[in-house]
Amino acid sequence: MTDLKERLLIRRLKRGNPEAFRTLIDLYQQRIYNLCFRFMGNRADAEDVAQDVFCTIFLKVGTFRGDSSLSTWIYRIAINHSKNKLKYLARRKTESLDNMRAAGTGLNNPDSSNMGGPAKMLESSDLKNIVQEEILYLDEERRLVLILRDIQELSYSEITRITGLPVGTVKSRLHRARMALKDRLDRRLKGAGQDEA
Repeated sequence: MTDLKERLLIRRLKRGNPEAFRTLIDLYQQRIYNLCFRFMGNRADAEDVAQDVFCTIFLKVGTFRGDSSLSTWIYRIAINHSKNKLKYLARRKTESLDNMRAAGTGLNNPDSSNMGGPAKMLESSDLKNIVQEEILYLDEERRLVLILRDIQELSYSEITRITGLPVGTVKSRLHRARMALKDRLDRRLKGAGQDEA
């Protein structure tokens, strides 16, 4: 979106224009849901958080000062809501972390552990689910930069604006996240190979 179009959209949003809000939802709904799902790993919670994000935007757009781009502001809201939801769930102990990680990924199928070895696992359409599950084992800060860079495909400058971190810190966390994810996937594939033997 160009700066001019964004400024016009913000102006219409601040005036309470329902069509502008529909435009905003069309532009960001899928990206925000994907971010929430990748961060939380649970479809139902991701849907709830994404809905809360848009409610917050609707209620708070009047306070948007324009110090950042609209997308940066929206991503910050989504990240904060996702983190808060995870904290809430941990406090309430409504689910164990392992159940949260397995929920909504398709990996709670008893047959998923016996997928025919590493070669079959890599060919499987479940590979995305496997990667998603392993992403959830990363610590929150590494998971965040990995999702923003490798899944949402944001630039380093966008990530630094969203997170407030220096670019060097973003790159460092991203490198560590990628290495940790690679190690987890290697162990999983190796384990699947041993099961096959």
